[in-house]
Amino acid sequence: MAKSTRITNIIYTVFILINEFFFGITLNSIWPTLVDLSYIYNVPSKSLNFIASFSALGYLIGALSGIAYKWLNRQLILVIMIAMAAIMILFVPYYGTLSNLFIATTFAGIGLGSWDSSNTLWLMEMWPKHQASMMQAQQFTFGLGSITSAGVMSKFVQGINKNETEVTVKSRQDLLIIPFSVIGSIQVATSIILLILFIVRRYRKPMDVKLSEQKEDFKEPLPKIRFHKTKLVLMALTLSFYTAAEQGYFFFSDTMFQYWKPVMTSSKSATVLATLAAAYTTGRLVTAFISIRLKPDIIIVYHYIIIIISLTWLNLTHNSELSNYLATAFLGYGYSAMWPALISFAENHLRLTDRSSSFIFFCAGLGAVLTPLLIGSKLNSEPLILMKFCAIYFAISIIFFIILNLMIRCCPKKT
Repeated sequence: MAKSTRITNIIYTVFILINEFFFGITLNSIWPTLVDLSYIYNVPSKSLNFIASFSALGYLIGALSGIAYKWLNRQLILVIMIAMAAIMILFVPYYGTLSNLFIATTFAGIGLGSWDSSNTLWLMEMWPKHQASMMQAQQFTFGLGSITSAGVMSKFVQGINKNETEVTVKSRQDLLIIPFSVIGSIQVATSIILLILFIVRRYRKPMDVKLSEQKEDFKEPLPKIRFHKTKLVLMALTLSFYTAAEQGYFFFSDTMFQYWKPVMTSSKSATVLATLAAAYTTGRLVTAFISIRLKPDIIIVYHYIIIIISLTWLNLTHNSELSNYLATAFLGYGYSAMWPALISFAENHLRLTDRSSSFIFFCAGLGAVLTPLLIGSKLNSEPLILMKFCAIYFAISIIFFIILNLMIRCCPKKT
C-alpha cells in the first residue's frame, strides 16, 4: 500500500469511527423520550410505539443506497444522508402532529440506514487484512454511543405526570430541544467534515487507483465464486434471522422482565438491560483483539454456543435475581461479536460489493421490522414468548449458517 493511500485510509478510518460513536447516539436518541413525546403530541404511548416501524422502514430504504454507488459517488451521497438524518432528528419535539413525526423519522431512518450499510464496506475496503478487528472496533464505538445516548437523554426527560405536579407540553419541548439540537448539530458538522475531506483529500476505491498503488491482491484477477448468488442469499437469511432475534431481545427484554414471575420493577429491569448493554460493548472491545488471532468463522461458532447457553441459563434460573444479572451479562457478551463477525465472514467468502452489502443489510433490517408484529401483542400476557422467539430464530439462523458453510467447503472458488 502506497504511503499516501495509507495516510488517506487512516484519516477516513478515524472519521468513520468518530461518526460511528455519534451514530450510536443519534440512532438511540428517540427511544428514551417516548413518554415525553406522547404528552407533546397528545397521543397514547401505544400509538407512538409505531415510530419504531417507520424508523425501520426508512432504514430499509437507506440500506439500498449502495445500489446507486455504481453511478454516484458514495462519499457525496453519505454527506447528504448524514445531513438529512441530522436535520430530521433536530426538530423531533416540534413537528406538531404525529404523522409529521412519523414522516420525519422515516427520512431520518433513510439517512441512518445509508450510513450503516455503507461505512462497514468502506472499512473493509481500506483494511482487507484487518477487517475483522476493524468491524469489532467499529461496533465498539457504536456501543459507546448507544450507552452515552441513554445517559444523556435521561437528563432531559420528565416522564409520566404525577398527581401533585403538572408538567406542561412547552416545558417538555424546551428541555428536549436541547439534546436534539446538540445531536443534530454534531451530525451536520460531521457531514460538512466529510464534504471537506472529499474536496481536500478524496478517497478512491482500491480498483480506481493505479496498478502501482494497488495492494498485491488486486494485481491478478480474483478467483470466481461458485454459486455466488445462492451463497449470498443464505448469508442474508442467516443475518436476517439472527438480527431479528438479537434486536427483538434488546427491544422487548425490559418488558419481559417486568411481566414474568417473579415480577421486576421498572428500575431493576432497566438495570438488567444496562448490564446487557455494558457486556455487549465490552465484548466488542475484547473481540477486537481476539479477532487478530482467530478467524471470524471460529468466533461465530463459539459465540453461537455462548448465546444458546445464556438463553438456556436465563430460562431455567430466572427466579434468581443474581442469576438474571449473570446470565444477561453472559448473553450480552455472546451477542457482542456476532454482527461484525458475520459481516467479516461474508467479506472473506463472498467478497461484498456495494450492491451485495446493500442487499444483506436490507434483509437484516427486514427481519427486525417483522418482530413487533409477531410477539408485541402477546408479550404482556405471555412474557416468555420472547425466549421462545429468540430460540426459534437463532436455530433457523444456525441452520442457514451450517448450509452456507457446507456450500463454501463443497463448492470452492474457481481459479
